[in-house]
Amino acid sequence: MVGRWHPVSDPRPGLSCPADDAGVAFTGSSPDLVRDAADFIVTPLSATALLGPDGRAVVNFTAPPNLGTFAIRAYVAAGSIAKYGSAETKVVVRRLLSLTPSVPRFVRVGDSFEAGAVVTVGSAPATVTVTLQ
Repeated sequence: MVGRWHPVSDPRPGLSCPADDAGVAFTGSSPDLVRDAADFIVTPLSATALLGPDGRAVVNFTAPPNLGTFAIRAYVAAGSIAKYGSAETKVVVRRLLSLTPSVPRFVRVGDSFEAGAVVTVGSAPATVTVTLQ
């Protein structure tokens, strides 16, 4: 991966932004590293499904590329007997592995400093080997 870190002027929490919480983004040779805010999908799915004999419906969909928490809402109507219902849950879309840079806020020419990265792995235990060059 060839690239460089540079400051981003307007990192907004909760929006698809090519920056981390410190306002730092990575530009490099991989097009998947930086996402344009225009790629942010607000409604990843809107569908109609019929209930099966067990009273359940299954709808499969592909999670969008933007990270965040999506609300899943289901509305049910049995018009012939005038019964209605609804339910809501949440789905979290996140990276399996995330590297967040840990660098000084200000650096001048001639300064020496140490930099690092915070490695975050999903909820399952994992062994990770990281090499920085």
